[in-house]
Amino acid sequence: MPVRLTPFICDSGSDTQEDGDQLSAMMQSTRNNAEVYTMNSDADGTPRCYSSLGLSKIRFPAQRVAELCAARMSKTIIDHHIIGRLEQSEILEARHKCMEFLTNEGLTCTDDNTELADRLIEKKLDSGESVPLDNWVTKSLHSAYRNDLDNIKGLEIGRINHVNQVLNDEMNQFQADIPNIVIDELLTFENILKKETKGMFKENLGVSFVAKFLDEMLEKARSSRDFAQQEMKNLLGHEKRLADQMNKHIREMANLLEGGLLDFLKRSAQRAQLKDTYKAIRQHFANRINIMKMRAAVSFYDGVHDARQKLMEGGEGALSILSAMSNDISLIQAFVANLSKTFNDAYETHKKIIGSPFEILIYDNDKFSTLYEIYEEVYNDSMRTKVFQDILEKIGGSIWNVRDYMDDNFKKDEFRDLFINTCKRLFEDNIDKKTIAQRIREAQNSLLNPIDYSPKLASAFEISDYFCRMNDTAARFADLRASEQAVTCVVIYHDEDDPAFNEVRKTLKEAIGRGRRAIPFTHTSDIHNILIYREFCGFPAYTLRRIEAYRNSYFSEARRENTPPLQMLTREPLNHINVPTSPVLSKFVVMVIDALTLGVVISNGTDLNFLSGTLIN
Repeated sequence: MPVRLTPFICDSGSDTQEDGDQLSAMMQSTRNNAEVYTMNSDADGTPRCYSSLGLSKIRFPAQRVAELCAARMSKTIIDHHIIGRLEQSEILEARHKCMEFLTNEGLTCTDDNTELADRLIEKKLDSGESVPLDNWVTKSLHSAYRNDLDNIKGLEIGRINHVNQVLNDEMNQFQADIPNIVIDELLTFENILKKETKGMFKENLGVSFVAKFLDEMLEKARSSRDFAQQEMKNLLGHEKRLADQMNKHIREMANLLEGGLLDFLKRSAQRAQLKDTYKAIRQHFANRINIMKMRAAVSFYDGVHDARQKLMEGGEGALSILSAMSNDISLIQAFVANLSKTFNDAYETHKKIIGSPFEILIYDNDKFSTLYEIYEEVYNDSMRTKVFQDILEKIGGSIWNVRDYMDDNFKKDEFRDLFINTCKRLFEDNIDKKTIAQRIREAQNSLLNPIDYSPKLASAFEISDYFCRMNDTAARFADLRASEQAVTCVVIYHDEDDPAFNEVRKTLKEAIGRGRRAIPFTHTSDIHNILIYREFCGFPAYTLRRIEAYRNSYFSEARRENTPPLQMLTREPLNHINVPTSPVLSKFVVMVIDALTLGVVISNGTDLNFLSGTLIN
C-alpha cells in the first residue's frame, strides 16, 4: 500500500501560506534561501536546482508476509488435496466406491452379473419399452410354438422356416446396429464418470482418492473385458454344433409334416418333434445373442472399430478412457508436485526478510513468530478445503482442467499465481486489521516471544539524516543552518483513540525532538509504514519540473557510488503532476501535486519476483 500524503499545494512565493499547516510553512521557509542556487539553467531554459532527500521507514512488511503465508498455504493445499498419500481406510473406501459405482450404473460384466452386456443388446418394442433381446426371442418362440402346436394339423415347414428367417433378420440388424449402440453407451459412461469424479472433489476426497478410484475402475474393466473375451470364445465354440442341431431338427420336422393317408397317426411324433425343433431354434439363437452381447462388451472396453479395424469416431473404449484419465491424474500430480516445491522454496528462501539500511523492520527474523502467528490466525482445515474448491471452480470446476495449464509457460505462471493470489487475499484481509503501531505494541507484550522495538524507533531520525547528506551535492547544503534549510515530518496513520498510536508517537517525538523544534506528524492511509521525511534543499525536489531527469541522474549516481540512496520517487507515471500554475522565485514554476507518493526506495535498482526470482522492471 503506497504512502499517500495530503496534497502539497505550493502555489505561493510568500513566506507563509494562509491557512497552511506547519509542514507547509516549514517547506516555504526553505525557499527563502534557495534563490541564489536557482539562477543557473539548462540549455533549454529549464531552471536547475539541487535537493537532497532523506527518508527512513519503520515498516511492517505486509505484502511479503501475505505472500509468504500464501505460499505456505498453497503448498499445504497441494500436498493434502492433490498429491497426499492415502491411509489404508481411504484405499478401502476407494475400492468400495468403485464397486458401488459399477453396480449402480450397471457397468459389470462377470460370471454372476452381465448387466452391461445385457443392456447393450436390447430390443425396443413398439410401446417404447426396451427388453433384453434373448428374452424377446424366447417369448416370441414360445408364442410361435403354442400357435403351431394348436394348428399342427395344417402346419407346413415353410412356417418354421419363416420364423427362423425373421429371427435371422433381427440378428443381422442388431449386428449392424451394435457399433452405434456401444458408442452411445461409451458417451454415457464418460459423462457419468466425469460427474462421479467431480462429485468426489466436492466431497473433499482429494485427487489421490480419485486416482485410486480410477485405478480400481481400470482393474475391474480389464477383468470384465477378459471375461467377455473368454466367454465369447467359448460361445463361438458351440455355434456350429447348435446350428447343425437346429438344421437337423428342422429337416426332421419337414419329414414328419409331409402329407399322407396316415398323417393322423403321426400327430404325436409331430408334436414331440415340434417341441424339439423350437428348443433347438431357441438354443441356437440364444447362443448367437450371447455372442453378440460379449462382442459388444469387448467393444465397449477395447473400442469400436469398423470393418478395416479403424477406430470409429466416438468409439474410444472404456479402458482407453480410464487409462487416459489415470494418466492425466499422474501428470497433474507430477506438475503440481513441482509447483509445491516452488512454493516451499520461495517460503524458505524469503521468510527471512532483509530490510534496506534505511528501514526498521517490525518483523521477527529470529524465530519468525510474526509470520507463524499471522498464518495460524487465518489457516484451518475448512479454509484449506474451501480455497481448493474455489481454485477448482476458477479453472473450470474439475481437476482435469489443470491439463490446460501444463504445456504453456504463460499458463503455468497463471496457474501458480491463481494459488498465490487466492490465498494471499485471505491473509491481506487479516493483516489489514492491525496498524503498525498496534503490531509494535503487541510484539512488546507478547508472552511467547516479546520484542521491544523502541530503541530501533529512536534511531529512525538519524538514519534519515544520514541518507539526506550522503553525497557531495547534499554536503553543499549541510553547512547551512538546519533550522532554515531542513524540512522534517513524520508520516503515520493517525488514530487518536488507539493507545498503540499514542505510544509510538511519543517514542518518535522524544527521539526526534531533542534540542529541536516540534516535528509535525502528517496523516496517511497506509497502516503498515511510518515514514520520516528529511530534506536539505536548494529548492524542494517535489516541485521540480524535470523530476524524471532528477530521478535518473540520482539513480545513476547511486550506482556509481555503490551506495543505496533513499529517494522520493513515484511508481506511477508522472501524469498526475499538473501543468505549472504560477511562477515562484526567480525562474521557477511550481507544480501542483496531488497526493504524491513518497517512500519508494532505490537500493540497487532491481527488484525480484517473489516466486520466480525474475527481475521486475
